[in-house]
Amino acid sequence: PYHKEVKLSFGFSSPITQATHSSLDISIRSYIMKLISGLGVLLSTASAALPTEQRHGPYHKEDVTAALPKGQRHGPYQVSKEDVTVDGYVCGGDQGAIVYYPSDSDKPSPLISFAHGYKAGGDKTDPSYTTLLEGAASWGYVIIALKSAPDDYCWKETSDQIRSLEWMKTSKFASMVDYDKKTGLLGHSMGGAATHLSANNADAVVTYNIGAAVALHPVYVDGSSEVPILYGTGSNDTVVDPSSVKPQYDNTNGVPKVYANIEGATHFEPNTVPPNRWTDFTAAFFDCFLSGLQDSCDVIFGSQENSLCSGTVVPMEECIFEGLDVS
Repeated sequence: PYHKEVKLSFGFSSPITQATHSSLDISIRSYIMKLISGLGVLLSTASAALPTEQRHGPYHKEDVTAALPKGQRHGPYQVSKEDVTVDGYVCGGDQGAIVYYPSDSDKPSPLISFAHGYKAGGDKTDPSYTTLLEGAASWGYVIIALKSAPDDYCWKETSDQIRSLEWMKTSKFASMVDYDKKTGLLGHSMGGAATHLSANNADAVVTYNIGAAVALHPVYVDGSSEVPILYGTGSNDTVVDPSSVKPQYDNTNGVPKVYANIEGATHFEPNTVPPNRWTDFTAAFFDCFLSGLQDSCDVIFGSQENSLCSGTVVPMEECIFEGLDVS
């Protein structure tokens, strides 16, 4: 049930992160070759197991419209998207981006800048992350997803993620953005590392009023986030092992933080193949810190059935947090 291009559009990242650029490139290439056959099995299994109408997540459309709490369904808004030319991206290969926005909202929305994974840029960005980005935007967010670095590993993706925020301020989409609210950072794999680095950039945090970040299956980088941050991973992630994600949580101090390891999730949990369990929790995290919605804070930090760490909706291998008490 998936578009053919999806087979070539997942955010691979190197399991070795403290190498030189040359050895890193060799490691990435050899590792990707080992993963190709496994990815084919993943796609064929998902195709056989799910009906065609479930392309955008684990729930049938009629279930999505039901009154379920956040963490179980996508949001109330219809989403449109548009390809744009940004220019000024340093990673090269593509100077474009995609802007996702709630098309039936009558009010401006908070802005999120998204950074993609390795080999998931260019014309692969949208098919790779349709579920995540359209799903998060449906909760009332404008999201700009950079397309630079379509084929290469780029350690400077953080610069392009920040460039997206700058470009939006003078774009035709500026009127759609609620600049009275803080902005957000979101990324997967290589882009998860970029998100951590952007959140660790004190000047950028002030200049672009950054208020929260979500780094999904992020390649390891040093430093402490300057803003509330969610680190997401999965117990079956063999590309970026959870053991390299948790130290980033440990290294972050002075802000609310979450480390969530979904039981059975692979590196591709944020991508278009279901079950896509990060989507609504991502929106809830931003709702908590960008919009100050208590119900959404409860979804992340609370003890109810649909809460990230304490709930039963999504089984966790490990889920811990610090810095926010909602009891």
